[in-house]
Amino acid sequence: MESGRLAIEGGASKPTKVLLSTSAGQYLSSTMQDLRSIKDDRLQVSDPGSLEWVRRGAYAEGELILEACEDYRSSILRRPNGKVVTPEGTRVYEQTITAKRIQSVWKLVEQDTTEVSSC
Repeated sequence: MESGRLAIEGGASKPTKVLLSTSAGQYLSSTMQDLRSIKDDRLQVSDPGSLEWVRRGAYAEGELILEACEDYRSSILRRPNGKVVTPEGTRVYEQTITAKRIQSVWKLVEQDTTEVSSC
């Protein structure tokens, strides 16, 4: 996952070609907000987390709904001084992700995320 790679590398202030070719809309905005926070706060990310599963949901012409679960329990966030600032909670998330065909290319455009106890 490109966002995980960028998080490990210290975040990003603008989207890469890979992000622009695979995402748009709210999904891209949310991803970039997280990556900018990592960069601005100079956080060190130990691990990108893992995508545990993806399931196909509904399909309509030009739109596909996916369900996914991501696990970030192994990811530790630290400030430059070493202080751990990893968020509280389970850090396991189920997502409903909308992909749309934009100019003949499928892109992730929206996500609805819920914290859960496990995948």
